[in-house]
Amino acid sequence: MQRKLSAVISDFDDTLFFNDKCIKAASLEVLGKELTARELKTVDRADKSRIYSVAYSKHADKLTPNYSVLSYLRKMHGLGYDIIIMSARGEEHREITKEMLSNEGILYEDVILPRDHSIPDQEWKLKELKKLSKKYDELIFLEDKLENISYIMKRYKYYNTAFYLVKDSLLIYQSKK
Repeated sequence: MQRKLSAVISDFDDTLFFNDKCIKAASLEVLGKELTARELKTVDRADKSRIYSVAYSKHADKLTPNYSVLSYLRKMHGLGYDIIIMSARGEEHREITKEMLSNEGILYEDVILPRDHSIPDQEWKLKELKKLSKKYDELIFLEDKLENISYIMKRYKYYNTAFYLVKDSLLIYQSKK
């Protein structure tokens, strides 16, 4: 009998770790004013990239664990699910990402990060999710941005994937309308 492969795919920022404090510190350093993660969406791409770079390289100590979702990942790993971290934060932040996961005792199969930021986050995540769906019989996708989930659900035949919006410490199931 062939083993059924299952995985939980989780975003990192504002899913596993809240990044508002490090974004505020980095935006103050880069732009001279504190911005929330939500306000950062209105900043041009170049400044946004600089803020994220400063946030994750100099202010990663200000990331706050989302204990509820981290606990869920531990539970699912114990049930035999592979844990895969898929974050648009970029390859340049691989070491700090792995360090934060290790500090919280998260055992994972893979950390998937883009090598560059040439395509929008949701498009990149869609491509990566399609690759993973060929390997796994069952996927659970955790994401804090509803627009990313909506984008993917419209373009992906996801019969084997359950989508969950992470809102603070809650997992909210998303289904096709």
